Amino acid sequence: LSIFLFAVAIRLFYFFKFGSQPLWFDEAEYMSKSKNVAFGFDWITSWSPRKPILLAWLFVPFLKMGFNEPALRFVLVLFSIAGVWFAYYASKEFFDKRIALITTALMAVFWVNLFFSIRFMVDMPAATLILASLYFFAKGYVKKENPKYLWLAGAFFALGFLMRVSYGIFLFPIAIYMLLEEKLAIFKNKQLWIAILIGFLVILPFFVWLFHAFPDDP
Repeated sequence: LSIFLFAVAIRLFYFFKFGSQPLWFDEAEYMSKSKNVAFGFDWITSWSPRKPILLAWLFVPFLKMGFNEPALRFVLVLFSIAGVWFAYYASKEFFDKRIALITTALMAVFWVNLFFSIRFMVDMPAATLILASLYFFAKGYVKKENPKYLWLAGAFFALGFLMRVSYGIFLFPIAIYMLLEEKLAIFKNKQLWIAILIGFLVILPFFVWLFHAFPDDP
């Protein structure tokens, strides 16, 4: 609890110190796309089909409610705080409390983590979503406590993928782990197929939008 409270305090310190900074170019891209979707502002001339869109869409309802940029940065701070929380519990489920405390302490002060806690970038939200997916995977698949945890793992992994596509690489060590544990029996795991289906349904709207927005882009 002390480590977690310290993590919250240091993030709030940086937020109040730097939360009103001007946007960098990469940040401005995401914010411009958000305002383009929310208000129809023609501030962005192009959007790469390889650039993740979830962060931009995430801010749309907040913009419509009248949130300004510092308030939106606070949403990212909340993601960062949640990332510390999930880092502890994911480590605890996979290893033990001692490892979890070490992991949480490192997450609390790691400069890259703090740096992206107040930036309109995909790094922090994506890391938090993947950590959440790993936590639910440990609860649902490794410890088999409740199949709904495995379903949540599929949903959060898909959201992490939509936030930052390169995080999809985490699928490979997870798949290798399952193959080592159950070998080909994983293909008979009904709950795993449900989790995969949920993940697919979460990602599906993105691909529908992608083919609609970029019909001529391979």
